[in-house]
Amino acid sequence: MRAARTSVAIAAAISTLAVAGCADKATKTPVTVTVTPSHAPPSLTSSSSTPTIPTTTLPSGRAGTPRGGAPELGGVNQKDASAVAAAVMRVFATQDTAIDTTTLDAERRAEPLLGAPLAAAVTAPLSGNGGGGAAWTVLTAHHGWTTAAAKAVPMTDVPDQTGDSPTLAVRQIDVTTTGHGVGNWTSKATTAVWIVTCRRTSATGPWRVTQVYDQTP
Repeated sequence: MRAARTSVAIAAAISTLAVAGCADKATKTPVTVTVTPSHAPPSLTSSSSTPTIPTTTLPSGRAGTPRGGAPELGGVNQKDASAVAAAVMRVFATQDTAIDTTTLDAERRAEPLLGAPLAAAVTAPLSGNGGGGAAWTVLTAHHGWTTAAAKAVPMTDVPDQTGDSPTLAVRQIDVTTTGHGVGNWTSKATTAVWIVTCRRTSATGPWRVTQVYDQTP
């Protein structure tokens, strides 16, 4: 089961900012979903002959610990870009229908390690389809949750990752996710490939994830 492949926050962040320096490291077109910000003004070009479909702001989920567990973000080495990137992507992929309304709620749990524009995207009230796609629909049907493992691996187009600048690092994070549900239901484990951009304000500051791209073949 592939979790959060069409994330609300990820799609919103990618559409609002193209971080300089990422184009040569992640050339594929990012996956996006149709999401309407709840604060977006109505179109000025609409006419009486064009019906307007009302949208409802998606409610947030409940606070709590997902059944699949998640890394303690306070224990992540924030001076290590690989550790920060892997921790964020594992949190993104660890979803629980018992406390999460949409996959966006899982992403909100990673907020302490996020920088602009992702930090703003996960906290903004949004309306639309929730971004979970078929995987979230299946998980919800099973009243389920996911377990996830994430690891940084060498990027084929950038084999030497020691050349990071003092304030910019790009990592490939492979995330393996499995769905679990009532009645001992378990999905087939699937692996997604993400290109994760980390930035920090100074050479000694903590790394923050600012942008992610789905690069799954």
